[in-house]
Amino acid sequence: MAKEIPTWNVLELPLKSARRYDNPYVDVDVRVTFESPAGDRETAWGFWDGDDTWRVRFAPAVEGQWKWRSESSDPDNGGLHGQTGEFHVSSHDGTNPICAHGFLAVSDNQRGFVHQDGTPFFWLGDTAWSMSAGVTVEEWEEYLAFRRAQGFNVVQVNSLPQHDSTVSDYRTPFATGGRGWDVARPNVVYFRYLDQLVGMTTDAGMFTAMVVLWFDYVPGTNLWWRIKRRAFFTPELAASYGRYLAARYAAFGTIWIVTGDSDFETPESMAVYDAAARAIRRTDPYRALTTAHLNGGIYTPDALNEREWLDFHVFQSGHGPDSRKRALTCAEKDRAYRPVRPVLNAEPMYDGVHRVYTGGRMPDRETLRAVYWSSVLGGGNAGLTYGAHGVWSWDRPPLSPTWRDVLRYESADDAVRLKRFFERLPWWELEPAHRLLAAGDGGNRVVACTPEQTVVVAYMPQAGELALNLAAERGYAGEWFNPRTGESQPARVSPGDGNVVVGSPPWQGDAVLLLQSGR
Repeated sequence: MAKEIPTWNVLELPLKSARRYDNPYVDVDVRVTFESPAGDRETAWGFWDGDDTWRVRFAPAVEGQWKWRSESSDPDNGGLHGQTGEFHVSSHDGTNPICAHGFLAVSDNQRGFVHQDGTPFFWLGDTAWSMSAGVTVEEWEEYLAFRRAQGFNVVQVNSLPQHDSTVSDYRTPFATGGRGWDVARPNVVYFRYLDQLVGMTTDAGMFTAMVVLWFDYVPGTNLWWRIKRRAFFTPELAASYGRYLAARYAAFGTIWIVTGDSDFETPESMAVYDAAARAIRRTDPYRALTTAHLNGGIYTPDALNEREWLDFHVFQSGHGPDSRKRALTCAEKDRAYRPVRPVLNAEPMYDGVHRVYTGGRMPDRETLRAVYWSSVLGGGNAGLTYGAHGVWSWDRPPLSPTWRDVLRYESADDAVRLKRFFERLPWWELEPAHRLLAAGDGGNRVVACTPEQTVVVAYMPQAGELALNLAAERGYAGEWFNPRTGESQPARVSPGDGNVVVGSPPWQGDAVLLLQSGR
């Protein structure tokens, strides 16, 4: 048992039951109360991990000497109830941003994310939905090293096997019987493997954003979608599973995506999702970020916006030619909701998806970049999730290209350049400002600015001169940014007829304009 641990690292306490239970997954609860050096108390739930073993995981945020005490719903079980101990927490002296700055929360203006210590966090995610059931440890290590070196900081995964993954020999998360899975009896071997993958992700300095129940596990969702398997959860079973996931993975800083590709068409499905989300809320001691992943082109339904467990909006602009238009529409709709919450595009058009759906015709990188920049400048300025066809499904030979080939698509570098551009600015303050485009200067251009118009950013699919309704006397300094290369050039800013006019950049293709004023 660990006696010394750095801040925001995972402390694991194993407990041995003195009794046997028919189904320990649901028959008994275990909790541990942790007391900080200042006397503050936090509670973490335990989870059954096979045979007579329960485990409790906790990530302390405060240095000093801590105490803990266990309690169980079966107070006569001396192995689970009344156990005590102490451990010491030291400062984290490494470079892992999760351990150095803490888990994620919503920023003060409710439009972005920050670490627990207030450090701003621009979400740059990747979709690796099929990781949980099909990826090997060696593959995951290679994947994480590559994406982290690029600058990604979030990985979106499914807690259960992805219905449309190309991995055929996937691991099984529940006991099996004559009618399929028994979702009341988890296969702890599956989740121990997932432990390892999630732990590796945190060690790489990246957050895991975990889908709890993809639509095919919930009754009343997407019934028009033909799939091979539907394993339905009731609200009671969803609550048990949500509690189990939170107990098992919350200490890694996990972000919760309660739903996957869901349409929220029926009260039946909402009852299941509510049960899972509320169980996570009760179990996760860190008040982790929670959201829902929707079908392509859908913005947050009113019923979902009313949920107390929803911390931020995500939308999926989808994989068709209208992805850019959908990005603007969904960002606008979600941004207008009250209460105010962060907004981001969590699944734009996948690079390579048209190789499958349109017989070989693929969107060019310029089209993809237009979706990325429109998503952020159109109102989804909490960040962006990138995706490539072959990584999310984890394609292996004989499929070609494989996940390893797709990992190296240049469009991922385009998304990284977007992140690095915005990290220089107070991106969480940006608001859509298409009104700043002078008459006749709109087209496919998008503009955002800070409330006082001290920072203005514009994206142009085709570079050219740009006129903006800004006061020339504010003395804007201009910079052209090339989203294909990351290079910058000074921009020539001149007074126009009641506005400012910015000369064209010295290249063809798409371009980003940055204007800054101290007044």
